Amino acid sequence: MGSGNELALVCSHHPYAVVTETYRTLRAAILLSRAGEPPKTILFTSGIHGEGKTVTVINTAIVFAQMGVRVLVIDAELRRPDCHRVLGIEDRVGLTAYRGGLGLTEVLTGQRAPEEVIRPTAIQHLFLLSAGSSPPDPAELVGSRKMQEFLASLQEHYDYILIDSPPVTLVSDAVLLSTIVDGVVLVVNSQKTSKYVVKEARARLSYARAKILGVLLNRVKRQSGDYAYNYRPSHL
Repeated sequence: MGSGNELALVCSHHPYAVVTETYRTLRAAILLSRAGEPPKTILFTSGIHGEGKTVTVINTAIVFAQMGVRVLVIDAELRRPDCHRVLGIEDRVGLTAYRGGLGLTEVLTGQRAPEEVIRPTAIQHLFLLSAGSSPPDPAELVGSRKMQEFLASLQEHYDYILIDSPPVTLVSDAVLLSTIVDGVVLVVNSQKTSKYVVKEARARLSYARAKILGVLLNRVKRQSGDYAYNYRPSHL
């Protein structure tokens, strides 16, 4: 795992660092986001690229795994996958190494069984399903009935499943995925993303009747000058 990735992950910070505590707060908010039982399948998306979505997915998965439960991260960013890089996982299978090896695409197209491509990470209890090869039509693949059935089957083996998806305003992948998960977290770069983009992203998710669990603001500058995070429930 490279130094840049290490600095991005909460497991590289002190257990009581501000960023670590903030992700624990996010975890608690998700666990308490609905009556009965907490959401088990959670989609992370953003309005545009560069909002810190993938790092947010991985860090949230890490703090969930720290509870001692089995957590799976699915990289459904089939156009620009990055979860394997953030986690520092290298693949050595032919020409697919750049994209994190064989993964979700191969499962959904019937080329590989899930157990062949889901890999453990350096974090205890945390597993990764990389994106795999780039399909001709990613939206059609992730929005398929096969994806819905696959996600349902995974819940028999993992306590929580966190999905990284493309920005919701650019392609339809996240909107389609939002209809088959328990909830959605919208990641927003407070220093970069305009209010218009945030409103458009929420509108698209709401149109699909997605359950928006909340909005996570990152790159929030505190007086100390450090970057931190702020999470707001969806009703705010």
